Amino acid sequence: MSKDGSRVLFSFNDPPSNLAQLAILDINPSGLGASPALSDITVNPGAIALNPSTGVEIKAKITPAGQSDSVWYVGDAVLMDGIMDQNILAATFYDDGTSAGDQVANDRIYTHNNVYAYSNAVPGPRVLRIDAEVYDANGYLQGTAVDVEPLYVVQDTSMIGIGEVNSTNPPGILIENIYPNPANSEVNISYYLSESSHVLLAVMNAIGKTVALVQDDEISKGGWQMKWNVQDLAAGIYFVQLEADGLNEVKKLIISR
Repeated sequence: MSKDGSRVLFSFNDPPSNLAQLAILDINPSGLGASPALSDITVNPGAIALNPSTGVEIKAKITPAGQSDSVWYVGDAVLMDGIMDQNILAATFYDDGTSAGDQVANDRIYTHNNVYAYSNAVPGPRVLRIDAEVYDANGYLQGTAVDVEPLYVVQDTSMIGIGEVNSTNPPGILIENIYPNPANSEVNISYYLSESSHVLLAVMNAIGKTVALVQDDEISKGGWQMKWNVQDLAAGIYFVQLEADGLNEVKKLIISR
């Protein structure tokens, strides 16, 4: 390492008497720009089905920090227990108006419309990691990664919600995610049940009045996702309440216009 801590030199020897490889790492080099912004992520639907094989469409907006920065790569990885799941396609996203379902070229919306799982994938929740990398004006590679969860792998999506999964959530009930939040048209509510039970999924306004009953049904244990249209709700703060098996949980939902 250099005296000022800005450069590290790595050498690899094989056999020990011969230098096989030399690498230099610059730490915060001068001229280093800012990383790109990654926003407006959509995942539709929120589950990858194994039977029949059904993929998901993923979109993400990439905004480089500098006007002369060029996008080098946008893609995804799907993680299971913190490790990349080799049984789910790692896809490259496009913004050319033709590839992988992308509709408009050069609009900064990068798309892949068929992220799928191989038949030996294990059903259950995953973390979707989206990575964007750009070259700045000085030739440095900048990157940003964002995690989106949960993304489910399920046996069959023909049932209500997204089907049963082998979740590692604690016993009881859990609202796992509400997205997008804030929402203005549709919202996805994913939750987990440790046991099969009667589920009441309701939305209340800021004074505690129920304004919508999203679900009132007998539901099998596992992970589930509901898609709900919120266009009839006025902008403001709401609360999503899940009741099942004598337990309840509440999470905040913001509607924006």
